[in-house]
Amino acid sequence: MPELPEVESVRLGLEKYRNQRLSKILIRDKSVLFEGQFSENKLNGKKLSSLKRRGKYLIFVFDHKYHLVAHLRMTGKFLPLTSTVIPKAVKDETSKKSLQCRAIFTFKEDVAFYDTRRFGTLTTVEDLELFFSKKKIAPDPIENQIQAQQHFFDKIQDRKQSIKAVLLDQSVVAGVGNIYADEALFLAKIHPKTMTKKIRNPEHLWEKIIDVFNLALRYGGSSIINYRDADGRSGTFQEKLNVYGRNGLACNICKRKIQMIYLAGRSTHFCKSCQGKN
Repeated sequence: MPELPEVESVRLGLEKYRNQRLSKILIRDKSVLFEGQFSENKLNGKKLSSLKRRGKYLIFVFDHKYHLVAHLRMTGKFLPLTSTVIPKAVKDETSKKSLQCRAIFTFKEDVAFYDTRRFGTLTTVEDLELFFSKKKIAPDPIENQIQAQQHFFDKIQDRKQSIKAVLLDQSVVAGVGNIYADEALFLAKIHPKTMTKKIRNPEHLWEKIIDVFNLALRYGGSSIINYRDADGRSGTFQEKLNVYGRNGLACNICKRKIQMIYLAGRSTHFCKSCQGKN
């Protein structure tokens, strides 16, 4: 699933549509519409005034404070309908695969929400804070660093869970998924099984979370399977990963083998030498 750096890379790529008017929305796959009734008539003809993001959520802000909130889930992509990343069969409305092109937004060009697994969602929202409050999504760690940092410190006090499990909790820190949880813990030299209440220097861990986000953004995110940005380009940060997906390979620091275990139902990669005991 795309995490904060990937969703931010998509947001930046969609900036070219800012200040353009949305003339039409074509919903091919009704299952893409998520919470609440989809208010297409409230968006048609409205100008896209800005693009925002909160954690893994992408937010289109239209005139009169109407919002379209998108969650890419596993395979969602926003691409020009002309992109060669989208197969011809998907573009064809008569094809059985056409539902993968779940929605088409017409600005000066057509932009498709292309989603092969069809898990992504679109929701029209008027009150963003209420929407994210109900979902218990933490403040964004890039857009609202001070607020997000204090929220993180408050939430991890006395938590009786492994730090890896806690980092995956979007109510604690928004935007962290499996890749960047493993990478941040490696940089902070913390074993993923460490109980959260035993973390002696949460400030240092927070610093490494922000560091790995910023570094990943420089490389356009990580394309582990099929992630693409809004221009159809793959990210390259997967080439810079220290532990994630490197089970059995030599640690970049100590040269011992990277190990993999399962925590909170997720594969977890770490260096036992560099990250110590839990």
